[in-house]
Amino acid sequence: MTPRQPSVTPVDRPSTRGARDETDRWWQIRFVFDWPEKSTPAWHLDLLVAHRVVAPVLEKYGDAISLWRFHRRAVRDATGHQFSLIFYADADISGKVYKAMEAAPEVAGLQSSGRLKKMSRGPTGANGGRHIEDTSDPRWSAEVQKSWPWFIMGVSRMWLTLADEEAAASGGEHRPTTLPDSVDFYKELNQTITRVWQQEGAHALLHHLNGIFGYEPLVIREERLIRF
Repeated sequence: MTPRQPSVTPVDRPSTRGARDETDRWWQIRFVFDWPEKSTPAWHLDLLVAHRVVAPVLEKYGDAISLWRFHRRAVRDATGHQFSLIFYADADISGKVYKAMEAAPEVAGLQSSGRLKKMSRGPTGANGGRHIEDTSDPRWSAEVQKSWPWFIMGVSRMWLTLADEEAAASGGEHRPTTLPDSVDFYKELNQTITRVWQQEGAHALLHHLNGIFGYEPLVIREERLIRF
């Protein structure tokens, strides 16, 4: 596999008061995966789609996308296991991004194998997704809602770049040629990235995030296992 590092640089900061033109808004491209009963979610399929389908498209259209991020979820409800790219752009770019991803051979392979149940696109967020804060958690303060999208884009970009680095370190120059090989490769890669998070996340991410805020203490509802 040839590692791809998305050259995605935000363009001019979008106004927090609204879109730059009448079509700028938040869009969501959703990948809904099969999740059989009494099984764990196939989280590695998120990584496969992010690295092989989404990253090349972000590299191509990144200059026209102001903000972007990934969203991952798996809940036993009507939606189930869904991986999403959420991004702020105009309708024309949104359509081009979707068509490029839809045409990826990995998408066709995942669909024909039954692993990918559905792929869809649409505007998302409160108020039609026209404002920067419209996809942030409404329980947060207005200031956090407006600033958070830049934070989560950095986290998403780090996760994608980490996939590049770990793929290269594990001999990723040998690109899998079949879908089963790709699924197995990303299953191992996902496990590697999970170990990185578990072993290095506390210092590399949480400690330094705390440092940005002057090492002030944080209110946490503590349990035996803590998810931030």
